[in-house]
Amino acid sequence: MKIQDSEILRRSSLFRFLSEEHFGAIEPLLQEEHYDFGDVIVKQHEPADSFYVLTRGRARALKIKPDGEEIPLGVLKPGDSFGEAALSEGGTRNATVRCSTAVDVLRIDRDDFLQLVRREPELKQYVETTGRDRALQSFLYQFSNFGRLPTLVLRGMIDRLKPVTVEKGNLIIREGDDAGPLYILQKGRARAFAGIDGQERNLAFYREGDFFGELSILNGSPRAASVEAFTDCQLLSLDPEAVRDLRRHFTEFDKLLSERLALYQAKTEARIPLDFTTELLPAETQVQNKVELDGQQPPAETEDKEEPFADEKGLFRKRGKRIRKIDHIMQIDEMDCGAASLAMICRHFGRKVSLARIRQLCHTATDGTSLKALSRSANELGLAARALKVSLRNLSLMPLPAIVHWEGNHWIVLYDVDERFVRVADPALGVRRLPRREFEAKWTGYAALFDYTPAFEQAPESKPTLAWVLPFLARSKVILLQVAGLAVAVSFLQLLFPVFTQMVVDKVIVENDIGLLKIILLGMFAALVFVQLSTLAQEYLLAFAAVRLDTAVLDFLSRKLLSLPMTYFSSRRTGDIQRRLDGARQVREFAVQHGIGALLAAVFLVGAVILMAMYSPLLMLAFL
Repeated sequence: MKIQDSEILRRSSLFRFLSEEHFGAIEPLLQEEHYDFGDVIVKQHEPADSFYVLTRGRARALKIKPDGEEIPLGVLKPGDSFGEAALSEGGTRNATVRCSTAVDVLRIDRDDFLQLVRREPELKQYVETTGRDRALQSFLYQFSNFGRLPTLVLRGMIDRLKPVTVEKGNLIIREGDDAGPLYILQKGRARAFAGIDGQERNLAFYREGDFFGELSILNGSPRAASVEAFTDCQLLSLDPEAVRDLRRHFTEFDKLLSERLALYQAKTEARIPLDFTTELLPAETQVQNKVELDGQQPPAETEDKEEPFADEKGLFRKRGKRIRKIDHIMQIDEMDCGAASLAMICRHFGRKVSLARIRQLCHTATDGTSLKALSRSANELGLAARALKVSLRNLSLMPLPAIVHWEGNHWIVLYDVDERFVRVADPALGVRRLPRREFEAKWTGYAALFDYTPAFEQAPESKPTLAWVLPFLARSKVILLQVAGLAVAVSFLQLLFPVFTQMVVDKVIVENDIGLLKIILLGMFAALVFVQLSTLAQEYLLAFAAVRLDTAVLDFLSRKLLSLPMTYFSSRRTGDIQRRLDGARQVREFAVQHGIGALLAAVFLVGAVILMAMYSPLLMLAFL
């Protein structure tokens, strides 16, 4: 066996932690094999009788459905291995591996391995343990949010996992119990429910790969809901002490759980409206605290107070100068109104903070953004912010601009109020002027007030750019240059027709020059044919470039999407993600099709101006 092959084998996941003694015993069992492009190394449902390690080339792992459809599972590269279950369990192959290039492998026959483990029993135990760990790692990687953790963190987590089995109908977690393990659902289905107002309400449904029970560990609080096994369930449990230990030792694990906690908070924070009427009600978050807030309300402000919202630092005072205009930002979808409104507030105070950054701070979910999340996000950006319940008598005294809750399900920016009208910037509909009575009828009373602080100078600004598209255009630069050249040629030839017409009028008709007429007709016919051929070639090249760009951009975006944390997908609907992909396609259409059209129009305009200047500069100036 070659030295480099030995090094690849030592780096493989199965033999990485094998002792030198056992590795030396396995080396004589290795057989070198070669496969060509398209060859099948192992086939699904055939007997599992060998273990393989790739040393050169690439191969694809495929799952073949009963109807013959192939589902790609992954790409195998040098150092990757497959078939370890064959060494300890045998059975049949559960996937097909096909060569994508010429491939060299090292193969261990199961019969040879079984003879070896009779002499070295601890080797069999090592392979079985490693196989179990790899199966768990594969499960966590494919089905759960833990799959994006580094290998070292994942291995530390796997070492602490304990298998648990719960029969259908039994409780996995009981509401009100002390904090217990975090559970990962390995097989089966479960539902979470809680008793609210004397009624049992479903809160969530769990399938393979979902995890739950971490909230009580993170908050140190009793279980907030019960989880029942909807079918027979196989779970992996992680004790509270193990969770805390992993958070202390691995920042990636801590970050993942912190994201999960933030998502919980974003989904449970006050989803307006709460039907209270007292001024300055804090916008607290927990559903179970809605009633308790009554006893915590500050005293109502007196009607004759000039600055009812000002605090001890002098912030939140109404300015004397009216706001005549505000930079409007359209929302991407219905759940984006809160983030878009906060982006408008940031622009009013002088910083163009990106919507992506604001969404991240607000933890925008499928049901939008909470009032407290908007205030907290503004604080993190450096603005002073307060979430309040404002009475109608103080509407004219509110410091503006403010984000207000509209019709019970929408956030808009209020930036001007007078006796008869109010002006708002609606992320869904644009800038609007509304009768004050209509506004007061549809406003829930909830508002987020903002004021400038020096810390806001440090808020990161966005710099919108299409620079990410340039590498994709560069790949098709030869085609695009050819199209641009054809566009210039077509524009030039089209400008010949007015010249031909002038020659017919001035020369052929006046001088009765039939020979010149024939030449002009031939020239016009040749120019017309070339224009048509150039246009067809241009359309063909544009279509070819568009397909290549679509494929490259979609591949790029797919890789970016698949690398995002699970919280990104759980906080968005399928249509929201599809709209983002459609946006990339619109960028391509503008760059390829409209860009060439704009070039054609520009060349034609410049040529026409030059031609007119040659005939009469005065007429050219009059035209311009």
